[in-house]
Amino acid sequence: MKHRVVIVFGKDASNKVLLDVPLTFDERKQYEKEYFFITKDEKEAFCKGIEEAVGWMDYYIQKNS
Repeated sequence: MKHRVVIVFGKDASNKVLLDVPLTFDERKQYEKEYFFITKDEKEAFCKGIEEAVGWMDYYIQKNS
């Protein structure tokens, strides 16, 4: 797997990262999630999906979609 994305979830943790404040080990363990992809296209599609989901707390995947 050649392509990697690390996402920091949570408002407080995200704000710390945006302000260049390092997360503690425990915060990284709780709020960071690492994803790996075989192709750059897969990585980009995943990131687009994450960006589209920003602000939404709930979701439902429609059947037959």
